[in-house]
Amino acid sequence: MAERDLRIGDKVQLTTGAVKIRGVVEQITKASVSIRTAEGDLIRGNVANLRNYSNAARQAWKKMPTRKVGRPKGSSRGNRVSVTLRLDGDLWAKFLTLERAKLLPDRSALFNSFLKAIAADKERSVEGSIRSITEGKHN
Repeated sequence: MAERDLRIGDKVQLTTGAVKIRGVVEQITKASVSIRTAEGDLIRGNVANLRNYSNAARQAWKKMPTRKVGRPKGSSRGNRVSVTLRLDGDLWAKFLTLERAKLLPDRSALFNSFLKAIAADKERSVEGSIRSITEGKHN
C-alpha cells in the first residue's frame, strides 16, 4: 500500500501471519502505523501489511458509475422500480417453498399481477361510487 493512501482515522486491517486485526489508524510513520483496536489496544505494524477499507471506499466514490449498479448497461426493463416490503415470516417461508417448487411464476410478474388486480378492483369501486353520486342514487 502506498503511504499516501493512508490517513489518520482510516479503518484498516493489519495482517501478521494468520492473525488479522481491525482498527483505526492513529499514527503514521514511513514504514509503520499505529492502530487503535475496538478493544482500545494500540498496535504498531508495518504499512505493507495493511488493508485500507477507508481508501477502498474513497476510490469507489471517485469512480462511481453514472448508471445503476447491479444490471449490465443497456439491460433496462422498462419502467421498473425496486421496492422493499416487510412481510410476515411464516408467509414468506411458504412463498419461497412454492417458488422453489416452481409452482409460482416469476416473482416480479406475480406481484405485478396481484397489484394490477387490486388496483383495478379499487378503481371499479371508486367509479361505481362516483356514478351513484352523479346519478343521484346516493343520499
